[in-house]
Amino acid sequence: MTVKPAILFVPALLVVALSGCSPTGTPTTPPAPGASGASTATGSDCVVGNWTADLDDLAQQLTAYFGSHGIGEGLTGSLVSGSEKGEFTADGKATATDDAVFRFEGTLHGVPLKLTQTHAGGFTSDWALTGDTFDFTNFDGAHYAITSTIEINGVSNTSAPSETGFAQDIPITTTCTGDVMTMKPTNSPFTTTWHRD
Repeated sequence: MTVKPAILFVPALLVVALSGCSPTGTPTTPPAPGASGASTATGSDCVVGNWTADLDDLAQQLTAYFGSHGIGEGLTGSLVSGSEKGEFTADGKATATDDAVFRFEGTLHGVPLKLTQTHAGGFTSDWALTGDTFDFTNFDGAHYAITSTIEINGVSNTSAPSETGFAQDIPITTTCTGDVMTMKPTNSPFTTTWHRD
């Protein structure tokens, strides 16, 4: 059976867009409103701090995306390990680290299919929030890469690590209130939810 790997891999730009900004990890439970430690900030003041992305939610969005684009049938997806974390400082600097592994399993034309994506590395950049639009500039992401491995009927094929596709210069619609922030790049079907650490 001949497989065109390019059809089976999500473009790096879309996958990075789900990282969009750059925090990640396992969501934390924010304090109740008014409780000690709860944040009521909004806008740029809200963005400042340390964040963890809800990668379980992101895995479900990816699963739905793959399924709707004919990349496998009956897919299930999950975060296997890792997290993505981000820090945004009041002077407009952002730092992100990512070590997440996602796995998706199903069938392709009746044979077993397994897709694994590994996100590793990090980046630094400047950030700004104007209204509800978030922008990253002055990216340094030289140590960040996404690697995809697809296994069809027991035969594996691994892509070369993708080191491009950062959300630089792509407007990201952002809401931030209290301890929850959502980001959706304009060219991406994915929305990333961040929880304040």
